[in-house]
Amino acid sequence: MRYLTSDEIKENRKELFTDMQKMKATPPIRSGISKELVLKYSPKRESKILDCGTATGFFLQELFNSGYRELYAIDIDDYLSIQKSILKDFKFANVSYDPLPFGDKFFNAVTAWEFIEHLENPFFFCREVWRVLEDGGYFYIAMPNSVNLISRIRFLLSG
Repeated sequence: MRYLTSDEIKENRKELFTDMQKMKATPPIRSGISKELVLKYSPKRESKILDCGTATGFFLQELFNSGYRELYAIDIDDYLSIQKSILKDFKFANVSYDPLPFGDKFFNAVTAWEFIEHLENPFFFCREVWRVLEDGGYFYIAMPNSVNLISRIRFLLSG
């Protein structure tokens, strides 16, 4: 996905929605690695988990299917292709600048799968994550590996 400003994201909503529906999820989610990490390090099914940049919600659906019920999502727009009823809450925010709309130490785990590299202000976002994450909680992050040969070829072909 190419870099877009917050305004460009909103202006290109239809195109982005179509692209996300085709892709369903990022590689770490599609491969199952993301779910395996959460199952291993946040095994309590009552864990409160926030998925940032949730896009289609595919990852949260996987967690719901694994027995998690305290699922929260945040994104700049609604691209969900899942039933919102599986979520405790879905919030809209530009997390580059908007505080996360949750209380201090509210979550047991926060996820950001191939999302943080799209932010204009990732430092602000990370400070907010630490604020809403309980002591001893987990912050799961995945970012594309630009050194990987496949990633380089994909970038050369698609930008």
